[in-house]
Amino acid sequence: MEDTLIGRNALVTGTGHGLGALVTAALTERGAKVIDVGRATSKYLQVLEDIDVDIFIDVAPPAAASAFVDVEDDDWRQILESNVLPSIRIMRRVMPRMLLRNTGSVVFVIAEAPSEARMDAVHHGMAEAARLSLVRSLSNLARGSDVGVTAVIQREGYDLGEEDGLRRERVEPHAKQELLQVILSLLGLERQM
Repeated sequence: MEDTLIGRNALVTGTGHGLGALVTAALTERGAKVIDVGRATSKYLQVLEDIDVDIFIDVAPPAAASAFVDVEDDDWRQILESNVLPSIRIMRRVMPRMLLRNTGSVVFVIAEAPSEARMDAVHHGMAEAARLSLVRSLSNLARGSDVGVTAVIQREGYDLGEEDGLRRERVEPHAKQELLQVILSLLGLERQM
């Protein structure tokens, strides 16, 4: 198994802290050029005009706790605008080029299984369900190509196996290092435990 990403471009969301920062460091260490423009989708889209992305890692933003009855319409719109639509906008630019080149890796880190959404973050569970639906659609779009599209659900530790071409693994919520290793293995890189 090759353990180098020299000459490959990677786009990672949420690079400023947590898992996004760990993924960025690991990909950079293996030779990838990581595109880092913070959280501004407009900057991602501008950069993507000139660069072909080989790897896209979409790290789920954290959930803010709010009781269902306290979540206003603007909060629902905001969670869609910040957690779902940026991924869609980026994939509309990235996916056609990956398919044209017949190569690429896409990994979405889903913060929780939508069917197990926290009662204090129903709006976040809805956004994660939308992101998971996007992954399923992209996986179907990539079927028959060498473009890999995967969802990793970040939660208690067990493997959900494979269904409809989607590989799903679950890990402890605070075990970022373990989750990083899962992501690296999905990219065909050696685990470094």
